[in-house]
Amino acid sequence: MNSPTCKLIPIFTDNYIFALQSNSDSATTPVIVDPGESETLIKTLSLKPGQILKILITHRHHDHIGGLKDLCQRFDCEVWGPRLSQSQIPEIHHALVGGEKIQMGDFKFEVMALPGHTWDHLAFYEKNLNWLFCGDVLFRSGCGRLFEGDFATAYASLQKIKSLPPETQIFCTHEYTLKNMEFSLHRASLLKSSQWVNEILKQKNEVQKSRDQNLPSIPFRLEKDLSTNPFLLAQSVEEFKQLRVERDQF
Repeated sequence: MNSPTCKLIPIFTDNYIFALQSNSDSATTPVIVDPGESETLIKTLSLKPGQILKILITHRHHDHIGGLKDLCQRFDCEVWGPRLSQSQIPEIHHALVGGEKIQMGDFKFEVMALPGHTWDHLAFYEKNLNWLFCGDVLFRSGCGRLFEGDFATAYASLQKIKSLPPETQIFCTHEYTLKNMEFSLHRASLLKSSQWVNEILKQKNEVQKSRDQNLPSIPFRLEKDLSTNPFLLAQSVEEFKQLRVERDQF
């Protein structure tokens, strides 16, 4: 029996849609995370009219839900998403606030409330596989901008992710890694931390080789970011705030 799989489907300039497939013989329904558009997804998965889809939404930004309406019109969709945005995302069938558990075939998701980037932001954690689908909260060597939440709220959300097992595979929704690593190198150089610089350079070279072959830098193991991501290394809300403001201007 094959293991569960997660296909990364590139859309727009730097977004990914995630398509998960269970390994149960009887479970052929794909689980889709954050369908920012529909046509690329339909073509990549060769979806048939009326096919059953299960869809998870992390937050309401258009590049995460832009294909949702079309998918629901053309396929038999069941949608889970944030209750705080249910009025803006009428396609949501199951409104979530965090703390829920969802079973989809072989997948068992724990819903995490991670506000900061937006107030409604959720993440979906598959504990058995050590997979976290975190939308725009954490990126490799970076984190999401604060469009709505305050710095304390965003910092607290990152601490929740830090508490997960270090082997957790992080599936974030944007290919921002190389730019983020440039900022991390900038910070490490300012602090004159040769060990930090060397580790970032090592990882950056690995990522560059992958990107040169048009391969994604995602997913990544949380433990890699625990020693290199300045936002995960921040020891206080004030330090996090300083970093986030600096990154916004970088």
